[in-house]
Amino acid sequence: MRKNNNRKLPEVLKGQKASQTFLEFCAPVLDDLSDEDAQNLTFIDQALRVPWMIWNTVVLEEQKKNQTAWHKRINIMTRQLPFAKPLLDFWVKRKVESFNQYKYLMGEYKLIPLEGYTFSLKIESRSIN
Repeated sequence: MRKNNNRKLPEVLKGQKASQTFLEFCAPVLDDLSDEDAQNLTFIDQALRVPWMIWNTVVLEEQKKNQTAWHKRINIMTRQLPFAKPLLDFWVKRKVESFNQYKYLMGEYKLIPLEGYTFSLKIESRSIN
């Protein structure tokens, strides 16, 4: 079967790149990085993993396409790690209250180093449909 590479951009993606949206979503963690951590792409990558996971979990559950109930699994994990629950709850609340208009999944991402200890983010966005 031939893949259709001419798909239209989902309406929600028009006007703003997924990378820009995701960086805005992650601003609370990125804004609090120390100067040393802000220069370490490995640390930044690790810091983005939880928001990335929560973003996709919320989108999947809201679209009722989540057959594995990831949010329930995350809650089960937090029983073993109770200190993590407020962090995860923060990200869920942020996605639902401030970024709920974006109904697409965030796919793989890559941090690209730039001059002056900054980086660019390249991320795939995927429609559920």
